[in-house]
Amino acid sequence: MSTAEQSALHNGANATVASNIRAGLAYAGVSQAQLAAHLGIGAMALSRRMTSATEFTSSEIVAVANYLDVEPGKLFDTKNPLQITMR
Repeated sequence: MSTAEQSALHNGANATVASNIRAGLAYAGVSQAQLAAHLGIGAMALSRRMTSATEFTSSEIVAVANYLDVEPGKLFDTKNPLQITMR
């Protein structure tokens, strides 16, 4: 797989994760600023992740999932991206 293909794959996965995080935040009534504070990163750093300019780290994905009370794998769900089932 070429570097461009790997980059597209990662950006696609990151876009899915970001979309699902937005849905989870809306469902939980939590702002991106609150999530950024929970993760210990700045609002701009979270914004870069949410726009796929920067990838979420695996530890950030686990932390977000725990914060939203969902299984980490649900953040990668492409079948129902806006229908995260809360635990």
